[in-house]
Amino acid sequence: MDFQKILADTIEAAKKGGAVSRSYFGSVLTAETKSSSVDVRTQADFGAEAAAISYLEEKYPEFNIFSEERGKINKGSQYTFVIDPLDGSHNFVIGIPDFSISIALFEDEKVVVGVVYQPIIDVVFSAARDAGAFRNGIRIEPRKQNTVKGSVLGYVCHYATPQELIISRFASFRRAGAKRSLDNWSCAYTYCLVAAGSVDAVVNEGNEVYDFAAGKLILQEAGGVWLTHGGEPASDYKDPNFIISGTKELGEELSRLISNL
Repeated sequence: MDFQKILADTIEAAKKGGAVSRSYFGSVLTAETKSSSVDVRTQADFGAEAAAISYLEEKYPEFNIFSEERGKINKGSQYTFVIDPLDGSHNFVIGIPDFSISIALFEDEKVVVGVVYQPIIDVVFSAARDAGAFRNGIRIEPRKQNTVKGSVLGYVCHYATPQELIISRFASFRRAGAKRSLDNWSCAYTYCLVAAGSVDAVVNEGNEVYDFAAGKLILQEAGGVWLTHGGEPASDYKDPNFIISGTKELGEELSRLISNL
C-alpha cells in the first residue's frame, strides 16, 4: 500500500472539506444541538463532511468510512477513514476561528495516515507511518520541556465530564507551576501544536476516536511521547484517555499529578 499517495489524497480531501467550512465561517447558521448545549453541528459540518467523503470515496471506493455526522459505512475493508469534518463546531458557531478538519486512516487497529487541516490560516499537519510529521511540508518535532513548571499545557475532555473535575485539573496545573493552561475547544489542532513544539503536553479524558486518531499519529511521528494516564507507553489509537507530551519526563509528571486528584 502506497501510504504517501494516500497521504497526499487525504490532504486534498481535508482541504476540500476545509474550503467548505471556511466559506460558511462568519455566516449566521442554525446550530443543531447533539449531546449538550455546547455539542453542536451546522450546515458547515455536513457540507465539509460531504466534500471530504466524496473525494475519498472517488479515490478509494473500497475503503470503509467512519465520520462524525454520517456514521459508519462498512465495506468490509481492513482500511477505514475516520473523519471529524469540523472539530471545534462551537468555536465556529460563535465566530472563533479555531477549528479544523481531521482525517485518519486506520489499517485494522493502527493509524497509518493522519491529517489535520486548519482552513482559516491554511495550515496542514500531516503524517504517514514511519515517515515523520510535517506542517505545510516542513518537518516538525516537539519541544523538550521536562517539567510541568514553566510548561504550556492543554486539557481535553468529553462534554459530559463533571465541571468539578475540569476545575481541579486546571487548578493542579497552576499549582505545579504551569505557565499557561489551554482548553481551546478544538482538540485535533491542539494535539498538533504539541507535535510542533508550541504546546508542551495535553491531558486527554474522553471524547471520540475521530477527534484524536490523526493527532496521535502526527504526535508519534514527530517524535513525541504518548502515555496512558498511568504513565505507561500507550499504543491503543482508540483509547480516549491519554497524555501526549514532548518528553517522557513531562508526561510522567503529568501522570503523577492527575493520579493524585
